[in-house]
Amino acid sequence: MQRFPVLRAIVFSLATALIVVVGSERMYWYYADVDLESTAVLTAFYAVAVSVLLWLVDRFQTTGFWSFLLAVPAFGWIVEGVVTPILYSGGPVPFFPLWFTGWHGLLAVVVLWWGVRLLLVEDRRAALAGLSVVVGAFWGTWATTMWLPENLDDPELAESLPAVRSPGDFARFAALASLTLVVGHVVADRTWIVRLPRSRPIGLAVIGYCGLMVIAWTLVYWWAAPMMAVLLGWLCFGLRRRRPVVAKPTLARLAGSVSPAAYLGLAPLPVTAAAVYAGWFAVDLGVGTIRVIHYGTIAVQTVAAAVLLTMAWRRSGANAKASVPDAAPTVEADDGSLPSSRVR
Repeated sequence: MQRFPVLRAIVFSLATALIVVVGSERMYWYYADVDLESTAVLTAFYAVAVSVLLWLVDRFQTTGFWSFLLAVPAFGWIVEGVVTPILYSGGPVPFFPLWFTGWHGLLAVVVLWWGVRLLLVEDRRAALAGLSVVVGAFWGTWATTMWLPENLDDPELAESLPAVRSPGDFARFAALASLTLVVGHVVADRTWIVRLPRSRPIGLAVIGYCGLMVIAWTLVYWWAAPMMAVLLGWLCFGLRRRRPVVAKPTLARLAGSVSPAAYLGLAPLPVTAAAVYAGWFAVDLGVGTIRVIHYGTIAVQTVAAAVLLTMAWRRSGANAKASVPDAAPTVEADDGSLPSSRVR
């Protein structure tokens, strides 16, 4: 596939989309089964948002955590503002953009794609196992929010036949979703790219699709197009004003071979999720407690997104030296990067 860089980039984008689908969809709507058809459809749609994210990361050559974080919100905004119009349904206010940055951006992209990949490449199995336990505990707890009457009886979700899964059934679901995550990372590892190849047809297709859908949603919500323009413009301005640092760009830093044994660090993910879910199932949480979990999670994610984006914006203008893409991954403190990588 080395001879066909565009094809390689397409497969890499689809693999990345498969990874984020687990965080954005499978961990959110736990009663929708994991099957090949739905996974393929979701991956295809999410690949559009992934393409925009990867373009920003490559175009502006993000490096450490903070500069990468400036590009991350675009993923959630394209998912919820192009594929669906939910981004605009709350009005031209920042609540949904921040919440979707929290769920789609921080969970699906930063944790399950960037974070997991970094730990895999560095072969930090204990750290990856610890991360898997934390995410699994969150997953098993969040899944209880689907027990709320308003979710089970929601007419818009009737086609998915929402129902309370038994602990055993949820364990099967968590195992399949986690296997999907592993497959996505394996394929991404085999097709990893450090720079996006130029492809005018694909670029025009993505831009055309996004533009047409935003125009369509503007017919329903008049503020859709201006809102999307302001949001993406804000991100691009922040990325453009960012001063380069002495560090490898994001895609180059995450490049490297992954040991097959390293993927064992993800094994605790479905086990922990299933165990926590079973525990809450046995306790039989009350509706009031579940609502606290539901709205508390949304509040924490929204506030976290606001704080982190504010910090990323402030750091984007920090003075630093000129970028050296091929230099060793020495990271300056101002950029917020993790300790130097052991990329092989």
